[in-house]
Amino acid sequence: MNLQNQTIMKRTTNVIVTAMLAAAATVLTSCGVYDDIGDCKTAMRVAFRYDRNMAWADAFSNQVKSVHLRAFDENGKLVLDKTDSSPALSADGYSMPVDELQTCTEYTFVAWAEGVDRGESYTFGSGESETALTAKVNRKAAGDGTQAVKNDLTPLFHAREEGQAFQCNPGSTQTITLPLTKDTKNVTVVLQQDDDAEGLNPGDFTFSITADNGTLAHDNQPVSGDRLTYTPWKVSTSKVGVDEQDTKVNALVANFTLNRLMAEPSNLDSKQKVRLTVSDKEGKTVLSVPLVDYCMLVKDNYREMSDQEYLDRQDTYNMTFFISGGKWLAASILINGWRVVPPQNEGL
Repeated sequence: MNLQNQTIMKRTTNVIVTAMLAAAATVLTSCGVYDDIGDCKTAMRVAFRYDRNMAWADAFSNQVKSVHLRAFDENGKLVLDKTDSSPALSADGYSMPVDELQTCTEYTFVAWAEGVDRGESYTFGSGESETALTAKVNRKAAGDGTQAVKNDLTPLFHAREEGQAFQCNPGSTQTITLPLTKDTKNVTVVLQQDDDAEGLNPGDFTFSITADNGTLAHDNQPVSGDRLTYTPWKVSTSKVGVDEQDTKVNALVANFTLNRLMAEPSNLDSKQKVRLTVSDKEGKTVLSVPLVDYCMLVKDNYREMSDQEYLDRQDTYNMTFFISGGKWLAASILINGWRVVPPQNEGL
């Protein structure tokens, strides 16, 4: 090889080596050794999804107005506590920045969220431990010693996910999504007079629902023994059609908002079940039924769901009971538009 060729090869080699060193230096300075600065810092975010509903569609941006998120590390230590109630929650694609956290570390996330404010409905637990993160329905002591809830409740949502980690990928934007469960349930009870001889007035009947669901734990399970008596936040009269000729009869409508309903085992003591009771103005019981059992009467139309999934997805229950002469006609009722024959078992 002549001298000229040797010189060309040496220059070419030097150029290649210089380019390789420059590339290596770029990696080391941007996303290698110094991966916690500049463009190499991982952007971490938590998004929320509310599609655990009967429409199977994400309604987070429409229904959620505030979110309180906590994160616990692998040792159970609280490492993040953030709240957002800004208008940004209503924007599609909302996510909460959580750059305080670390990559390559597993976390447990717990979130309580609320919808449109209907007054201070819940008292939320706080503290350094996960078990302190409870949601307790605000109530008042009634004259008979029970704990009563008489107001519409602000919609409540919950999420808890274990073992969530942002990957060791410097310079990336990563998002963990938490699925929400809506806990509050709107229950409408309609009394329809069969003969409509005298009509119905709000003062003719009293309505109540009793349930052991006054406090929800950090994992969204009801705390045992906190039994509440819910009374309607509104009772009104309405005209409803009863035949093809659109004949109208008077009906009495009672609106409740309840805390989370749980699937109940068949052998549960009747006194522990969620129970709907309607009494006349003399205090005589017109009807008393296990509410969850009656909600489940139409669940067969959604066989792909478990009992609990159905109760969690369905946030509205409309029940029409027919009465005549002050007595409940138990031959049939309407539940969410479905006509069903209820169990003919007074022991329920």
